[in-house]
Amino acid sequence: MKAKIWKCIVAIALGGLLVGLLFPRVHVFGGRAKAALAKAEVSNLNSALRTFYSEIHHYPSGTSGDVMRALVGENPKRLKFFSPNPKLVNSRGEYMDPWQTPYQINIIGQTNYIIRSAGPNRIFGDKDDLTNSAPPNAAPHESANSATNPVGKIGTRR
Repeated sequence: MKAKIWKCIVAIALGGLLVGLLFPRVHVFGGRAKAALAKAEVSNLNSALRTFYSEIHHYPSGTSGDVMRALVGENPKRLKFFSPNPKLVNSRGEYMDPWQTPYQINIIGQTNYIIRSAGPNRIFGDKDDLTNSAPPNAAPHESANSATNPVGKIGTRR
């Protein structure tokens, strides 16, 4: 009887050790997957803005929520340029990144814009942000993908 209890204790300890060794690797992989998803979403938003400009002849204006509403069809031509998952849009109409922070979409004049994800730490303006912008006075098809961190190095979620 004592031998069976001892075997169970050893099995539980080994199982715990295995989980402890594997969990950090799964967590890092999940962080990289979220970073890749954010990069793809920023690229999709970039494409939607360029197409909007081509069709409407100016970029949408206002807050990130206003820009998103214009991209999903609330524009003069009632055209849909972006189809976000409704579960990823907050009550202000802002599109959420994989870390549940709204993407910042800033239109600068009518010739430039910046799309930004705060990244895993959910703080804008630091090294893990992911951005994509149009260069000043560029044609809508000439956007610059300027991720401040390559996708593989954005890190893991806290």
